[in-house]
Amino acid sequence: MQLPTPRTYDTNAEAAGRARLDLLTKPPGSLGRLEALAAWWCGTQGRCPPLAPLRPHLVTFAGDHGVVAEGVTPYPSAVTVHMVHNFLNGGAAVNVFARHHRVALEV
Repeated sequence: MQLPTPRTYDTNAEAAGRARLDLLTKPPGSLGRLEALAAWWCGTQGRCPPLAPLRPHLVTFAGDHGVVAEGVTPYPSAVTVHMVHNFLNGGAAVNVFARHHRVALEV
């Protein structure tokens, strides 16, 4: 999936964002799509590092799509229900992240 390119997009800022990510203490590319998104964010703003979003919002999705039957996960489907309840009650790691960074969370 290609990220949209705004009319005023700075490819130099995007490259600087990628270079900055490669300097972090982690294997290059280990954050996957998040790295591409971070570099894109630099390009959209024309600066590296970019400014933080004014009203960040995190959306968490949960579902069982046959992954248990396919052997993709070792956890039974019942775990999903418990995790969603934990998300809704504010007790999951994603809730802590959202609270700590003052990010709105929607499940």
